[in-house]
Amino acid sequence: MIERYMTLAEAAEQLNVSDKAVQKSIERGNLNAERIGNRWVLHIDEVNRWQRVRGGPGRPLTQGAAWEAIRTTVIPSDSNARDAFRRWVRPRAKHVDGYAHQSIVDDLRNDFDIVLSGRDAADELDMPAGATIGQIQLYLMLSKYNDLIERRRVQVPTVRANLCMHVVNDDQWPFAARQRYTDAIVTWLDLADSDDRAESLARDYLIRLQRA
Repeated sequence: MIERYMTLAEAAEQLNVSDKAVQKSIERGNLNAERIGNRWVLHIDEVNRWQRVRGGPGRPLTQGAAWEAIRTTVIPSDSNARDAFRRWVRPRAKHVDGYAHQSIVDDLRNDFDIVLSGRDAADELDMPAGATIGQIQLYLMLSKYNDLIERRRVQVPTVRANLCMHVVNDDQWPFAARQRYTDAIVTWLDLADSDDRAESLARDYLIRLQRA
């Protein structure tokens, strides 16, 4: 029977995440574990089930699975692995470029229906990203998207985008009530996806934060 079980470390290796990420998934109820002797173990079928839910690099994820992967994965130091992970979790939102007058862009920073990302979030997190330039990045629920387009007179599509809107299904919304800024890993993802030169600074900050 013991051959049908995996330790936390073995499960982490198969899932390509850290031991801590496996522990968090267990605590959240996403992975079922049981105690044999003095250690926690996971049934092989349970680990395989969760691997199918999470998918794998190169395979498309559902929006919910993408957010779960973001919550439970430690960003690797290897650049190729980071790029693969970044592409893998891109389905976390529908990414839409738009254009709005600068006065409206400034107002959006005080709109509680959105969560700011990119350099705005980096500044809030004391990441060494520098001043906001170019597009501002923001997350909003799908149910709020059309209202924002109409109320703020945002032009979509556009050839002179100054907004990068990440639209998330209401039932997959990953942010806390009245949260104003994305956390470090999502901030880094958005900087990397937009080829912002601040990506490397945010990446190094995030890796140091994870190690700490």
